[in-house]
Amino acid sequence: MQKLSYGGADLNATTLQGETALHLAASNGYSELVPILIDGTADFNATTPRGETALHLAVIYGHSCCVQPLIWAGLNVNATAKDWTALHFAAHLGHGECTQVLVNNGAAYDALNDYRRTPLHLATLAGHRECIRILARAGADLNAKSYFGRTALHLAAREGLGDCLQALIDGDVDAIRADLGRTALHFAAQEGQWHCLQVLTESGADPDVTTEDGETALHLAASAGFSQCVQILTEAKADVDRRTDYGKTALHLATSGDHVKCVRALIKGGADPDATTCSSYAPEMMLLNDCSRDYRWTALHIAAHHGYVKSLRALILVGADLNTTNTDGWAALHLAAWGGHRECVKALIQARVNLNVTTNQGKTAFQLAVEQGHRECQEALENAGAQKKKCSVQ
Repeated sequence: MQKLSYGGADLNATTLQGETALHLAASNGYSELVPILIDGTADFNATTPRGETALHLAVIYGHSCCVQPLIWAGLNVNATAKDWTALHFAAHLGHGECTQVLVNNGAAYDALNDYRRTPLHLATLAGHRECIRILARAGADLNAKSYFGRTALHLAAREGLGDCLQALIDGDVDAIRADLGRTALHFAAQEGQWHCLQVLTESGADPDVTTEDGETALHLAASAGFSQCVQILTEAKADVDRRTDYGKTALHLATSGDHVKCVRALIKGGADPDATTCSSYAPEMMLLNDCSRDYRWTALHIAAHHGYVKSLRALILVGADLNTTNTDGWAALHLAAWGGHRECVKALIQARVNLNVTTNQGKTAFQLAVEQGHRECQEALENAGAQKKKCSVQ
């Protein structure tokens, strides 16, 4: 190579792929050739058709032995290839030695790529704990937000990367809000990442911090049906009866999805089975998220309305009030009969519900079953001794 260099060979000639000899040496880790080429006439700032310099290629292929000579030669450590610096590539690919060399030589550890992600974001998404620790020790901004308002901690929690999460926490990262109003705890809960949730709660994350809709991590876990997350949060003393801004407790949300294990975990954690909420499930209205009135629905109302007999039985088992009525005077039995949910009607009958309670319009569950043409519910109520009152069937 020295003979070629000194003999006038064109060191900047390119292959069909547009790579020079220096690019090839960096890509293959030929560290002894790098200074020879640089001492000759090689253009160390030359780029491939993809915009990569020899430094990018050395980092991409993990050849730390080539990184230092290239930097000493004067190659720009923060040069970008399609908005990625060499440090972005090192962190993303998990090349710890390259990451350390770049950081030691002044690489911008908070540089942003096209999605406003820093090397720390990329190391976290790819699960490279060593790179995270190197960047954290170097002073990388642990709370930097990506284009979508995510910090590295949010990403680790969302993806279930417990080791990375711990590495970030060890770097004194705070579970701060992202622009969309969610903390790492929320992301872990909504994705069912129970082990990350445990790391966060044990590290002191506030289980009752809310999103812009007033949702806690417990609301999100219950709504998605992640019972293990619910258990961890109740053990962390989360407020089990806290309502969202749209008026629902975690128990209402768990029941709405028929997440029986979550229902049981919440009740075990102290949730009030008779807590009421502004509901979007009023039979006469059926308006999605209509909170203009407080319909005062309990979890039992919700289970009966949807025909979720397993959730209904779980609530009955812990002593939920069978005869409580909502604002319109509807009890769980009315809702079950009106919806034609025979198994729910039978479960309520077996629990000794009041068969003849009337709504504000003076209708019993039997009348509603007749009006809606639900013969099986009608027969179950009749066999149980419900009073037959005349009603007009249109």
